[in-house]
Amino acid sequence: MVRIGTWNVLTLAQQGKLAQLANEACRMKLEILGLSEVRWPNFGEHRLLSGQLLLYSGLRGEHAPRHRGVGFLLSAHAYPVLMKWEPINERIIVARFRTRVRNLTMIQCYAPTDAAEMQEKENFYSDIKIYMGDFNAKVGSDNSDYGLGEMSENGELLAEFCGNNDMVDRGIVLPPFGQYTKSLLDVRNKRSADIASDHYLQIGEIRLRIARIHRQEEKIGRRFNTRRLEDAAVRRSFVEELKNHAAEIPEGGSVEDQWTAIKNAFIATGETNLGELRTQSKQ
Repeated sequence: MVRIGTWNVLTLAQQGKLAQLANEACRMKLEILGLSEVRWPNFGEHRLLSGQLLLYSGLRGEHAPRHRGVGFLLSAHAYPVLMKWEPINERIIVARFRTRVRNLTMIQCYAPTDAAEMQEKENFYSDIKIYMGDFNAKVGSDNSDYGLGEMSENGELLAEFCGNNDMVDRGIVLPPFGQYTKSLLDVRNKRSADIASDHYLQIGEIRLRIARIHRQEEKIGRRFNTRRLEDAAVRRSFVEELKNHAAEIPEGGSVEDQWTAIKNAFIATGETNLGELRTQSKQ
């Protein structure tokens, strides 16, 4: 079981605020904590002495203001299974993790406030698939029940977004109906967590387990006999076949689909022209 959370921390720019956040995450036993209003410029990774890792994405530029900003705080356990992450902009950050059952993609966001221009808010909701974060939306006048009462303008946009994308609002994540709904076990506010923010930490539990990395048992990947490329004839054959495979790769599709097609092209060409080096797995 993975314990995740999302929190508008108001800022991490103040001295000592990051250490306070790290302590609270440890106390709450959070593996992955999504953050809004980080207020760190640009993007990058910051390793803490505790072994935790902060991923952050903010406004870009040498003299970028300390506004908005999103991030993830990963535990020492979650960091080794981080597959990749992408700082989209100062409002969206994406991270992908390896788990025992299936890979887990998390998207943390910080939506425009109700006071923002309508065009900015509509652009935000029309472009992305949101899983957790500070949506700056009120779906009901009673904050203890997201389904009752008057909606704010942002609440209407959020509800419309959920309906258009067959998603369900659980306060912390918006998983698609059916496939992942049963994986979300519990969602609640933690009012005891304190980081001098005017928002409460939200914690959820999902029915997945973070994969354990046993590096001594990992198998060495396939290795091709690249020394054969020293032969001019083999090299020409390799280049020509690779060009043919590349020409068959369809345009468009996701980055992952494109990468898989390119990888398969190299593998197929290597099998035909180079052959594999025989290696043994580590014991």
